[in-house]
Amino acid sequence: MSSSIITGSRVRFGVPEIGAIAYASGVSGGETIQWSPIDIIGMLKTAEFVATAYMCNLTAAVFRRIDKSIKQIGLMPKYGNDGSDILVSGALSASIEDILTGKIIAKGVGVRVSENRFDVQARNVVQSNITFVVQQLMDESEVAA
Repeated sequence: MSSSIITGSRVRFGVPEIGAIAYASGVSGGETIQWSPIDIIGMLKTAEFVATAYMCNLTAAVFRRIDKSIKQIGLMPKYGNDGSDILVSGALSASIEDILTGKIIAKGVGVRVSENRFDVQARNVVQSNITFVVQQLMDESEVAA
């Protein structure tokens, strides 16, 4: 019987519109709800807090492969037609799947690459560090079965 503890060795990072992102070495993500205080004149304490923003983030580290750049596989739009290819590029989705159960444990919707960084050093493996903007990040309790 397998453990219910999620480990890096049993998950797969993918973008369904493209497929599994091969050679991903790490993925990070998170959600933030911004709560703004309602401060009233004549009151020392805050009267209440109201939700004013919902923000998500997602980053991935991927081993860089020859002829498999994130632009070549369609993850990030190329700068074509004087930048208009970027302007008309569509949003994607991204998911982290438990390969033992087949369950999606995290899913991002409205996903777009906002940054792709790399660092080449002597005697090191080159990775692309990809930052995404995300409209919504869901866990397994929100993903339809």
